[in-house]
Amino acid sequence: MGKHVTLDGFSGQSTLDSFLDEIQSVSDIESLWNACTQTLKEYGFTHVTYLLIRLSAPHDSPIVLSNLPKWWSDIYLDREYVCSDPLFRFCGNLKPRRTGSDYLDTYPDISLAERERVLSAGDAGCRTGFASPVRLISARRCGGWNFGSTLPRERFETHYQKVRDQVRLIGFYAHERLEAISAEPASVLESASVLSQREQECLTFLARGKRTSSIAGVLGISAATVEFHLKNVKRKLGASTREEALAKAIEYGEISLSR
Repeated sequence: MGKHVTLDGFSGQSTLDSFLDEIQSVSDIESLWNACTQTLKEYGFTHVTYLLIRLSAPHDSPIVLSNLPKWWSDIYLDREYVCSDPLFRFCGNLKPRRTGSDYLDTYPDISLAERERVLSAGDAGCRTGFASPVRLISARRCGGWNFGSTLPRERFETHYQKVRDQVRLIGFYAHERLEAISAEPASVLESASVLSQREQECLTFLARGKRTSSIAGVLGISAATVEFHLKNVKRKLGASTREEALAKAIEYGEISLSR
């Protein structure tokens, strides 16, 4: 699909056109996410995160998609970084903002929690990038994309000017397609694996009769994080109750009580 990124003479129009054609035919979140990450990799963005939350209730079924290493995703959820992700300070307008550990000095008012979030992504290799909101702050959800790269700041500046507009278009189109697919709960069940490992663990312990506080103790995470995972499970499986989520998870092979 298209040409691979080089810092000299890169033209991504054919890559963008191919991506737009491809996502029209996908019908599940996993396929769409794979198409997004593969295309963005061609543009030089290897560390990608997509977030949508309601700021008044960040644990209420947030949408978190990321291709950063699994250890980073686990820390992000377990330490509740979703509540202090700097992305959401940029959701007052749709203007893109540079992000990444190499740009920390450009945000002198950043909080300690936000700084920890940025540094953790830096540890995962995300040195530079930019945030691109797709939903502005409102009573409903807000959020967007963080397109990250391993490029040092000086090289990223040159690259950013070349590909920013096309990458933002990818983000907007992908967001619209994600919203459409998410409106059909059954579609996500076509994915090979709907639930994350942590979500499966929380649900398995719940099926064995453990309460939220007990699950938190066993997994070494907070009770709020357990609730976060269980709400995500219900959203992903299109279930209105925990009991329904358990039944669907067993039916679709997401968990096994024999293990």
